[in-house]
Amino acid sequence: MEAAKKEAAATKKSSDSDKDQSNYSSKPSAGTYVANYDMKERADASLSAEQVGHIKKGDSLDIVEVVDNGDGSYWGKLSNGHYVCVKDNEYQYLS
Repeated sequence: MEAAKKEAAATKKSSDSDKDQSNYSSKPSAGTYVANYDMKERADASLSAEQVGHIKKGDSLDIVEVVDNGDGSYWGKLSNGHYVCVKDNEYQYLS
């Protein structure tokens, strides 16, 4: 009986982990999003890119293209040509 409980717990933990990873690993699509945080607009799809604007929590954003940065982060290109991080390995910045 104990072995069955341990196996069920391990399966659930693995399943929950898979769900969490799938949330972060799937590429977002272009569309309209709402900012979950106050954020910075960047000149390029990188945290090291120049800050060129601000976004306030609750702002509605039109993402025209999504860029996979290759490090687990996805950046949305705004219609003005600036970029904002949509999500990374830890946070979902836009919903």
